[in-house]
Amino acid sequence: MKFFFHDIKIFLSLLGNKAKFIPILILLFLSSSVLDLIGLGLIGPYISLVIEPNNMVSSKLIESFSSITQIEKRENLIFSISLLLTIIFFLKFIFNILIQREILKFSFGIQVKIVTELMTIYQQLPYLDFIENNASKYIQTLLNYTGAYGATLTSVLRFFQKQ
Repeated sequence: MKFFFHDIKIFLSLLGNKAKFIPILILLFLSSSVLDLIGLGLIGPYISLVIEPNNMVSSKLIESFSSITQIEKRENLIFSISLLLTIIFFLKFIFNILIQREILKFSFGIQVKIVTELMTIYQQLPYLDFIENNASKYIQTLLNYTGAYGATLTSVLRFFQKQ
């Protein structure tokens, strides 16, 4: 457990000043979950309205929606709720695409920052120290390790977005 927190601390230290963007991502994740709840909360009453036409006021949600929109006919109410559900799930789809874009932009931005910092460090190494090591070590660090960090960061953010 001690190693886990140490690894998390190192992981977050690599974010640097971009760590302030994490709360914004969390807010986006929560907003996505709220859209999910709204959409899923409408599906049950919608299905009961479609299946049991005589029981139009089977749900307080449908009753409230009907009174707000002033729709009395069952067919119009079904159409309106169908349209609302379609709009909500379409917005959720667009919102998820935007969240994925932000996750990738954030992860790639961090990766570029780390590569730039490493390259600056390598360029400032004394020449004798630089030639002592194999150049492939520097290339591997620049490409593979930073790529793995970026992929891990992307995976972690996507995991929390799905939760």
